Amino acid sequence: MSDDEPQESTMLSDTELLSIVAGDRLVYIQMLESFKNDVSNLIIGLNNKLSEVNQQIQLRNQALVDGGKAMFVADDEQADEEE
Repeated sequence: MSDDEPQESTMLSDTELLSIVAGDRLVYIQMLESFKNDVSNLIIGLNNKLSEVNQQIQLRNQALVDGGKAMFVADDEQADEEE
């Protein structure tokens, strides 16, 4: 029996070690997932801002061609026109 006791305690410590490693990996994966989501949200926000800038540039350029004056449309007016 004395031979079985060290093996059981070794198995227990191996199990505990695997549990600790699995917990560490889970936290690491959760951190990476959070980082990915934050970066994705930032990219979406930047694309939205770039679209707004491009739309304003297009409106300005068209106004300069049409009448020599640039017209800038407020966001509320753009939303009304799109509907």
